[in-house]
Amino acid sequence: MFQSVQERLAENRRARQRRHGAVYLLQGLTVCGHCHYAYYGKKVSKAAVKGQRRDYAYYRCIGTDAYRFGGERVCDNQQIRTNRLDELGWQQVVELLAHPGRLKNEYERRQGILEEKAQTNPDTAALERQRLQLEKGKSRLIDSYAEGIIEFGRFAERNRRKRGLGKPETFDFLGFTHCCSANRSGGFQILRLTVKKRMRATLLAIRDELKRRRHEPVRVVGQWLNRVVSGYFNYHAVPGNLIRLGGFRLVVCRLWRQALRRRSQHNRLQWSRYGRLADLYIPRPRNAHPYPEDRFASRTQGRSRMQ
Repeated sequence: MFQSVQERLAENRRARQRRHGAVYLLQGLTVCGHCHYAYYGKKVSKAAVKGQRRDYAYYRCIGTDAYRFGGERVCDNQQIRTNRLDELGWQQVVELLAHPGRLKNEYERRQGILEEKAQTNPDTAALERQRLQLEKGKSRLIDSYAEGIIEFGRFAERNRRKRGLGKPETFDFLGFTHCCSANRSGGFQILRLTVKKRMRATLLAIRDELKRRRHEPVRVVGQWLNRVVSGYFNYHAVPGNLIRLGGFRLVVCRLWRQALRRRSQHNRLQWSRYGRLADLYIPRPRNAHPYPEDRFASRTQGRSRMQ
């Protein structure tokens, strides 16, 4: 039994080595100047050698593969022998290493260009698109309310009850779902809840990032999660939305625990132990934008407000 298992493991190792294939020095690092696709290494096929023994390969542009682009090439550049291109690239590396000052100057020059672009040329196109989208949504809401398509406001619930209809309609704006609600004394109040669709998209993005950071130190991932969740709460923590944000935090805790358990096949991370870790790094939602009467309330402890 032991001998058969060892033979099976050896066969699996040989199969794994066959699947990996050859490794080429500049594969993925060389880019075509015509179509800007990367070059990849490819050995000479058996049909091309015609019975002769040829042990070499070529770097080939991805754009020359017709099957990748619906049967039609997007590039006509010729393939290059791997040994020639590798030798040329290695000569350039040796020349740079022989003159480290040139390498340092080139690095500082490119770093300065990147910093100058970041300071003088901000991405105004993305901000302009967001502004136009916001203006379009605001105009659509105003027109819908003026035409009576959206029935919303202080007397919407009473008017709909008279007509035998259900609850007033809701609408999404600035990342919140606006609903007609009532406070503890029965007065009208606008309830703002995080849009479920956006919350779901944020949780999916956090899940994918946790998968990518799975094997990073726990402290590094915890600090990153603290920044992400704190920033999310700083915008969405409005009165009436804390329960939904509590659910958001619970899902984030579950995603992180799942990522930690995937680090090893023998992981036994219990909730009693993980709860202390989650409380250390993942903040709980707190009201970050109270109502004006609470925000500007003067606490004088019985003294005059003018003192």
